[in-house]
Amino acid sequence: AAVQVSGPIGVVYVVHGTTVERRAVKLGASSSDQVTVLSGLNPAERVAVGDFARLKDGVRVRIEN
Repeated sequence: AAVQVSGPIGVVYVVHGTTVERRAVKLGASSSDQVTVLSGLNPAERVAVGDFARLKDGVRVRIEN
């Protein structure tokens, strides 16, 4: 998962080089496996996916393609 969902607000972890930044985003329509981010994220930004329990502001991440 790339978005933690809590009603109309979600949380993503934006990748900045080798670390992440926690950011609140406004959510729109969703289905069982997709959710639309309405605001709070720019199209070119990359977000971390995986285990949210291991992510927090400033934690180092490894980029996999």
